[in-house]
Amino acid sequence: IVNKNEYSIFVKVEDINIDTFCHCSDLTYLNNGEEELAKYKVKDDIKVKILEINVEDQKIRVGHKQTQKDPLDWFADKKKNQTITVKIISAENKGLTVRPENCEMDFIIKKSQIAVNSADQRPSRFTGGEKIDVAISEIDLAKRKISLSMKLLEENERKEALEKFGTSEGSGKSLPFKSLADDLKKKKDKKET
Repeated sequence: IVNKNEYSIFVKVEDINIDTFCHCSDLTYLNNGEEELAKYKVKDDIKVKILEINVEDQKIRVGHKQTQKDPLDWFADKKKNQTITVKIISAENKGLTVRPENCEMDFIIKKSQIAVNSADQRPSRFTGGEKIDVAISEIDLAKRKISLSMKLLEENERKEALEKFGTSEGSGKSLPFKSLADDLKKKKDKKET
């Protein structure tokens, strides 16, 4: 590293008298690029991959993260609606920070995606360290977009149960003793008057 500014580092390629440019967004897959940039100083050695050569402007753009394994590769064989196990890292007002088993990357489950019932969408129900199952609600590796949802898993399980055990959510409501508690209460109220 021969120079640094608030958004990038400039790297001299070994054995060639050419300086290259590495934007902070090309330093890491895991952290905020600006935070990662703070870890580097002039004269540090860094491994980079050439990303772009602009002959006209005599500029070469390089990246460090491209020399490392992409944590999103963990999702390469996964698909939407698939159930995966995650560990809760932390619970905050905005939602849960979770990490899939054997993956190096953390994800946020938004508060609205914690449960179907809004009363159960409280992140404070969790302390951290718990392992839970979630569904993949969105997966687009090209756009680097992964979304996880406990709510979707709950909806998928409910749908599966209805298909397996009943034809509608109302099935089972016509059981002979369904209204027994209400009938007993009415009978008791009649006697007292």
